[in-house]
Amino acid sequence: MAALLVAEVGVLALVAWSASAQPTFGVFVREGAASISVSDQRNVVHDITVDRVVSPVPGWLLVQADGNQGVPDGIIGSRWIPAGESQKVSIAVGPAPLPKRIYVTLLADLGKPHVLEYAASSHSTTAAGGIGSIFETKGVAGANTIKDKPVIAGGSPVTAHVDMLPLNFAVGPSQAYISESTRTLDATTVVIPRIVAPAQSWVSLNLEAASGQTGGVLGTKLVAPGEHKNVVVPLNVRLGPSPVIATLHVDLGTLGRFDFSPLDLGDSLDQPYVAGGRTVSAPVHYSQ
Repeated sequence: MAALLVAEVGVLALVAWSASAQPTFGVFVREGAASISVSDQRNVVHDITVDRVVSPVPGWLLVQADGNQGVPDGIIGSRWIPAGESQKVSIAVGPAPLPKRIYVTLLADLGKPHVLEYAASSHSTTAAGGIGSIFETKGVAGANTIKDKPVIAGGSPVTAHVDMLPLNFAVGPSQAYISESTRTLDATTVVIPRIVAPAQSWVSLNLEAASGQTGGVLGTKLVAPGEHKNVVVPLNVRLGPSPVIATLHVDLGTLGRFDFSPLDLGDSLDQPYVAGGRTVSAPVHYSQ
């Protein structure tokens, strides 16, 4: 198996450049043997997705923030990958707020398997060929301080820069609105007098938890873009005087499906709109 791998890759070795020339230390493979494909990311809260990665060896996808003038800075996420091709690789990143640009770099897992042995803070953050801190720039001795080395394909590091696009559930103060409402007397529906939706959206009815946050989902209604009056939202349970909140969500996930869970707020795709810095929600009054 090892012989086959070497035959496929061509040349696989630790190599070094002088600090005054090209950067530094890594695992050298032939051009085309390793690659990363990743699209710009929108509405990221906790995870980014790498569309495709090809690595001739087991390795790591290292995520770094854009520190200054195109130079990768601190590590904000990582994910181990096997040798070969991997698609739709999810990588947890944080903490929030995330930077406007990030870098995803392929490292070879040369140290203890499945343990990331790399620290960006121990390396120079001076740009070297537009790459910066993903490389050791202190000479051969310094390279021994890390074990998981960058993969260099055809003389260039296998890395990709990714722009983090704005969260599009944040809108202007008048672009999204939901009015206070009252449950019908038979307690099977809620009638909301006025809704303004900037795009296809969901109205959700939720129990109000003791903390003031939303609890279990009691009912949903899909609404088209624009202004709506007297919107009827069905309740899936009969309630007494328990406090209820109506919230307007952008339909970001699978269109026509409510992709939101109060138990998984950060990773839910259909996030509540934020208008003028406040969640677009309103209380539902109990009518006896």
